[in-house]
Amino acid sequence: WGQGLIVGKSGKGHIVCAGDTALGNNGPTLAYGKSKTVGRFKCTSRTSGMTCKNTRNGHGFRIAKESYRLF
Repeated sequence: WGQGLIVGKSGKGHIVCAGDTALGNNGPTLAYGKSKTVGRFKCTSRTSGMTCKNTRNGHGFRIAKESYRLF
């Protein structure tokens, strides 16, 4: 019963209970084939799903319509 995935400064990605803090549907969008890096974190959007990881330790998550994976 989690509502989101997160990756932090250490450890693997994990599920979080985000409550009602999610952005509305007018938030920023990362186009397919593009990446965004902020500090040590990098997210890449593809038609097959979104991958976000900590570039220093390789941990993160991948999320798609049909599934998710924590690593």
